Amino acid sequence: MVLTTQPATGSSVTAGSPFPVVATEQDAGGNTITSDSTTAVSLTLASGTGLSCPGAPTAFTSGTASFTCSLTLAATGYALKATAGNFTVTGNNFSVTPAAANKLTYTSQPAGATAGTALSAFSVAVKDTYGNTVTTGTGSTDTILLTVASGPGAFTASSTSSVAAVTGVATFSNITLTTAGAYTLGAADSTRTLTTTVSGSFTISPAAAGKLSFVQGPSDAFAGATMAPGVSVQAQDTYGNATTTNGVTVTLTPSAGVIDSGPTATTNTSGLATFSAVLINNTALGLTLSASATGYTTTPASAAINITVKVTNAANALSDTAADPGTSPSGVATVTYYYCSGLTGTCTASTPGRTQIASPVTSSTGTYTTAWKSQPVNGLYRVVAVALDNAGTVSTSTATPVTIAN
Repeated sequence: MVLTTQPATGSSVTAGSPFPVVATEQDAGGNTITSDSTTAVSLTLASGTGLSCPGAPTAFTSGTASFTCSLTLAATGYALKATAGNFTVTGNNFSVTPAAANKLTYTSQPAGATAGTALSAFSVAVKDTYGNTVTTGTGSTDTILLTVASGPGAFTASSTSSVAAVTGVATFSNITLTTAGAYTLGAADSTRTLTTTVSGSFTISPAAAGKLSFVQGPSDAFAGATMAPGVSVQAQDTYGNATTTNGVTVTLTPSAGVIDSGPTATTNTSGLATFSAVLINNTALGLTLSASATGYTTTPASAAINITVKVTNAANALSDTAADPGTSPSGVATVTYYYCSGLTGTCTASTPGRTQIASPVTSSTGTYTTAWKSQPVNGLYRVVAVALDNAGTVSTSTATPVTIAN
């Protein structure tokens, strides 16, 4: 028996492509034996794996047994082996080359890293439909484009996300992410249309803590009352990722005046400092707060807030008390209170739209108290005390910001 049709020595076949094999039954003189129709021939590989020959084993017919075979694993050193009864014959050595480029596959996966640090090198290969890397020819030098398939951030501008394959493999060694979280990366062929691929999941961890940031900034509040909601400040790395830095003392500082209670808090195991008892006694308009801690970059100034006096119809809140706006209590004859709408602008006894709160009041102690005869609708106002002394001189106090809240 001899293999009269088979891949030639040193030749190659394409992965997945069928190739013919014919075994011929011969006598010792090399003559074809045509009378045997019962002996079956089986085909295997003398070296290599993965041979597929549908219909085998096949009986001799008129001295020959024909097969259509294929191999899908690209490799060298293949050889066929035909067996019929007690006879075995080994064929030529040949190789299998990859089929046409069909898809992309990660040959090594991206692994977790610290924010701002380049990922360890990983690779994407151009493959045929059977998973063989296309090392030569069409597709072997294609440009592979990497993108963020899922995750909270994007590559840094300095990252190299487009790489040309070399012998079918594109290696990425300059990919950096700065936003902490879980990611997967997608790879696509920008030269031709191939099936894309997505990496396994990996995690970017925060870098070292180095700055502070408001999570819940300060809000408008009433003088002498606790600010609500409470202010919260997060320890972060340089890229703005929250860090789990525990036990850092954080201090709030106003742009003017002082915080009378609750200006400090300590970060918890999540790196968050919560200020639940911030209290400012003095009124202020356009006040901002900043947060600082030793070894950390101070927060930018917060959004501006207003600290106003709260006036309601509740008990003990129907009168307004103010110190004498004049230079000498004994010289003041009367004080009259007025309010103007809004928190900004001049408010005097002659300001258009001002409203007198009540009749002028006198005092022997230098403190002048009056009751609101009626309150305006809920909103923001400014209140002034206008003093008239015994010589007829008029003086006006600095406006007090007031919030009517009923």
